Amino acid sequence: NDIEHIAASIDGVKEGRVVAFGLEKEERGTQEVVVLVESPHHEDRSRVQAIKKEIKGRVLREVDVNVDHTRVLPPQTLIKTSSGKIARNDNRRWFAEQLAASRDAAP
Repeated sequence: NDIEHIAASIDGVKEGRVVAFGLEKEERGTQEVVVLVESPHHEDRSRVQAIKKEIKGRVLREVDVNVDHTRVLPPQTLIKTSSGKIARNDNRRWFAEQLAASRDAAP
């Protein structure tokens, strides 16, 4: 929740549209920290890079946690429950699938 609160306070991040979670790395026996945010600026490369940099820097400074993956997504991308809350497990599964697909597609 601390990481989500930090990310949500960053300029350009859509309020209430943030999720943070750990992703198991079995080969290392650790977890990687993932932060997904929605932003109306998702197509502006320089804004996306600034948002990612600020998320990683502020999380490290404020809670001493390294963020391994940060994605800036279009509005309405994050998966929500039927009650309107962000579905952390469904978003974790979606991100893991996206990550695996990108690794499989790499030359």
